[in-house]
Amino acid sequence: MQAELTSPDKADDLIALHGVDAIAVLVDRIADAVRHCDDQAVDSLDRLLQIVEQRFEEPWRAMRSIGN
Repeated sequence: MQAELTSPDKADDLIALHGVDAIAVLVDRIADAVRHCDDQAVDSLDRLLQIVEQRFEEPWRAMRSIGN
């Protein structure tokens, strides 16, 4: 389950479902996990958030490398 939660496919699914709001959705889920003192969920969601952020940054990185 842990690997499934933090997979790039899960990140892609969240982005497809929520668009740029995927970040806000994950931040809300992390806040809920913190309130429930669920450290394991916080860690998993944080890793998933990092993957989502990387997905959003990829086009910008590609554009910067073309310009250099």
